Amino acid sequence: MIARLFFTVVALAVISGMALIRVNHQLDLALGTLTDQVPERGGVVTFVLSDARAAYDPFLLFRGKADTAGDWIGGNLIGGPPAVQTQTALIRAFADSTQLVSWTHDGFRTITRKSMSRDLEKAILKARAAGAVINIVAQGPDAAVVIETLQRTNAAVNKVILLGVNTKRLKLDNVAQLANVWTTREIGSTIQIQMIGGRHDGETADLEALWPGLSSGADSVDKSMRLIRLLIESPRTLDDLIEEKQALASEARFRRQGEAAARAKAAAEAEAARTASRAPAPAVFAPAAPRPAEEPAAAVTTARGDWSLATVLDYDLPQQDTGWLFEGPVEKVLDLAADRRSVALVVLKSPGVPHSCEQFLQLSAFPASKLGPGDHDAAIQSLFESSTNGARQHVISGGIKRLVVHGRPASRFTTGGDEGASVEFFVVETGRDVIYLTRRYYRANKAPIAACVNAYRDAFQRIADSLRPAKAG
Repeated sequence: MIARLFFTVVALAVISGMALIRVNHQLDLALGTLTDQVPERGGVVTFVLSDARAAYDPFLLFRGKADTAGDWIGGNLIGGPPAVQTQTALIRAFADSTQLVSWTHDGFRTITRKSMSRDLEKAILKARAAGAVINIVAQGPDAAVVIETLQRTNAAVNKVILLGVNTKRLKLDNVAQLANVWTTREIGSTIQIQMIGGRHDGETADLEALWPGLSSGADSVDKSMRLIRLLIESPRTLDDLIEEKQALASEARFRRQGEAAARAKAAAEAEAARTASRAPAPAVFAPAAPRPAEEPAAAVTTARGDWSLATVLDYDLPQQDTGWLFEGPVEKVLDLAADRRSVALVVLKSPGVPHSCEQFLQLSAFPASKLGPGDHDAAIQSLFESSTNGARQHVISGGIKRLVVHGRPASRFTTGGDEGASVEFFVVETGRDVIYLTRRYYRANKAPIAACVNAYRDAFQRIADSLRPAKAG
């Protein structure tokens, strides 16, 4: 009995020793898998952690256990190459990217999570030391490694997209924007994106509704992966990219509704004409009946051409308005009437303005009671930025222009940040509310399109000029 116990203890000690030696060897072996790929210069670096086992469907919601006994034995005792050469759909999407730093592995049967996390941390710190902007994409079980690593390091990261997971809402203070993308592939299910942080914290959107045709065709997975690359590599925030697509979808919806209404009206008029042609003509024409009094103006009324009139809404109290009016593109005003929060305006009808314009207008209202203490101008800027995208306060360039709008104090200024985004502010303080009209625009290392810039600048000015109290005094 004592001999058997002795041999059991010795066997366990030998296995533990082998495991410890193997783990240390794996740590040394894995180090450099990502780190050696990080460029010495700054710029943008996109880390992609790709699991070869998820090559068929990277979006499929991961439901299995994170680790199995086989994974532990493989990673801690047997081991193997830390990386494999499998060309997953995720890696194919980034094939020609100059920003890519990738690691494709065959699960955790040959390496340990600790090995991957340690090398990812060193690679992130190396990229930050070089002054790089860091983005991360990870699949399935790798998501836990990314989150654990980011929680351990204070290095700032720009965007993180996790595929095939639907994690609980969490907040990483060193990540500007985090998103989960997944599908269950059940009948009727679509690819969902959940935003964590930013203007749409906790909200979920249907990617297939915003990018029609995403899941159709034999190349649906590759198309979806290219979309992930667009979302992660664009200099624009995830909020801006999603909101622009939502605005386009809303415009298309209203256009279809208008076309359907026009067809119905034409059909009704044609039927009325056919009925009138079959009716006998009256012997005597009666005098025309007097026109009835006009109905009271609707909540949204036509102002000029394709622009309409609406109220500016209180962001925190969606059933109340500020008592101020503005004019905007009719589709967006109608959309605002349904949304009852703030309005995002995409100007597409001006000649020569492309659909993707790197420009964005937003109109919002916040209670003045939310203004923080200290410098008033800084508090005005901070209230908007913290309430919309959580961005750090950008630097005001060109000074602040003081204005009076219908007897109320107002200001106009522009801010800019290192990420290439600038925001033009037009702010009116009504007493109860603070109304913000903003124009975001991006430099993105390319020459701006004149027609695009002019259209958005003109729209910004026109909306600013139209802001007025619903009641005088």
